[in-house]
This record gives sequence, structure tokens and C-alpha cells, in this order.
Amino acid sequence: MSNDINQLLPYRTIVAAAAGDTDALITVRDHYRPYIRQLARRPFFDEYGSCYVFSDDTMARQLEAKLISGVLKFSAV
Repeated sequence: MSNDINQLLPYRTIVAAAAGDTDALITVRDHYRPYIRQLARRPFFDEYGSCYVFSDDTMARQLEAKLISGVLKFSAV
């Protein structure tokens, strides 16, 4: 499956992930990983005022955990 965030995940993958299927959870996580990495980017300014952008791994892990907990709470009607 492509990691293009504009491409939708199949419904059956989401339902399987909500049921606790490990492979489906990994697929959902991998699908949203580029978006999570973008959200976890943080600016850093040095003493000279130069701006550097780095990926905050702790924030990325927290977002991944929040995604997985949200998927597991999903109930298909």
C-alpha cells in the first residue's frame, strides 16, 4: 500500500485494526507515519538566531500511541 496520505485506507483494514489485528494496526500506522513525522517537527533556534528543524521522536511516538488507541476505540456501526 502506498504511503500517500491522500489515498484512503480500505474500510476492512480499519475494521480489522479496530478488532486488534496486529498487521492491520501496522498498516494504519505506516499509512499515517509521514503525517505524524510532519506534525512532530520542531524548530530550534541557536544563539545566533539560526533556525533548525528537527524531528521530535518522543512527540512522534506519542502521536502514534494516540492513533492506535483511537483506532482500537473505533466501533463500526
